[in-house]
Amino acid sequence: MKVAYYAMGGGYGHVMRGLAVLSRLGHGTLVAPERHRPWAESMNVAFATSMADADFVLVDTFPRGVTGELELHAPA
Repeated sequence: MKVAYYAMGGGYGHVMRGLAVLSRLGHGTLVAPERHRPWAESMNVAFATSMADADFVLVDTFPRGVTGELELHAPA
């Protein structure tokens, strides 16, 4: 199963939760801003800056702006 953890909010908390979940799952891709690639690499977690073909997507959001954020990064 292809798992994507969507943390485009880009804050420290969003990204750290994503890395913790994916490292415990043992597979999956962190979808976050480019500046967080080194964090993912340091924990051996796959990284992408846009949504991949995933079977399951975990979305780490905050109450404001999530609709615009998902529309901006949704696959065409």
